[in-house]
Amino acid sequence: MRAAAIGLADVLLASGQERQGRQLLDTILAQMRHEVGELGRSEFWYQRYHPTALALSGQDDAALAMIERSIASGSGLVEWWYFFESDPAYSRLRQDARFQATLRTVHGYRRRQGSTQARSRAAL
Repeated sequence: MRAAAIGLADVLLASGQERQGRQLLDTILAQMRHEVGELGRSEFWYQRYHPTALALSGQDDAALAMIERSIASGSGLVEWWYFFESDPAYSRLRQDARFQATLRTVHGYRRRQGSTQARSRAAL
């Protein structure tokens, strides 16, 4: 449900409905802060889509910090490469040194996984 709401906010922003898009992003992010900060829910449940919401709302440092935590935990290593390179929400961040470092980490992980997979296949 969060992904759909963030996607809707993205569509609203892209279609010129700035106020509605920003209001929806503010609501989504406030809910996340409440659930993590006040209810003690793990940030793990927010690591995939909420960096997008943060980036869309212009909170670049917070988006990068959450991405970095996701990568450091190992949970984002499998899928982040795709979103890093294709999601327009990250277009502003792609030139940031922190973003580039995280992208190198993800690509390094993918290369190592590919090598491990190739060795496993060769051993069969």
